Amino acid sequence: MINLIPFEAKKHLVHEYWLRSVTVWFFLWSFVLLLGIVILIPSYVLINLQVKAYTASAETADEKNASFENVAKELERASQTAVALSDRFAHPSMTEYVSLFRGFESNSLRITQISLRRDETGIKEVKVAGTAEDRRTLAAFRTRMLDDERIETVDLPISNLAKDRDIPFDLSITMAKEKNL
Repeated sequence: MINLIPFEAKKHLVHEYWLRSVTVWFFLWSFVLLLGIVILIPSYVLINLQVKAYTASAETADEKNASFENVAKELERASQTAVALSDRFAHPSMTEYVSLFRGFESNSLRITQISLRRDETGIKEVKVAGTAEDRRTLAAFRTRMLDDERIETVDLPISNLAKDRDIPFDLSITMAKEKNL
């Protein structure tokens, strides 16, 4: 029977067959793609909702992180300031030492010069110069200084005791280690 169909009609039938086959396959693939899209819509919506929720959370976390970084910088600056202040006030000030020695003065003994030298560990050397009314006043001044626990030694050269009255003196004092005034 096929042989009875003319060649043009046969060609037309093959063309129509392939057209219908391609159309069916096109609709089938379109249906599958459309079905896949419909199936993925809930996942897409869920992911978008989670992204929005986590975006707000991430922004809050970024703000907190920025705040923590600012606090960390402030703490670091405060720590550096504390170290600087600690170094500054680790040893008593020179005026405290001057006040200490001025406290040993009396009516009959006058201090005219106080010389202090400081190193990393504290006061290294102290020299006190002045005039005393008599030897007894100078000896009492030395004794009062030695009685103070902040002063370790007081060197009174014998040449200071050469005169009887209006004695100029020059004392070398060694301070006790790391005692705060």
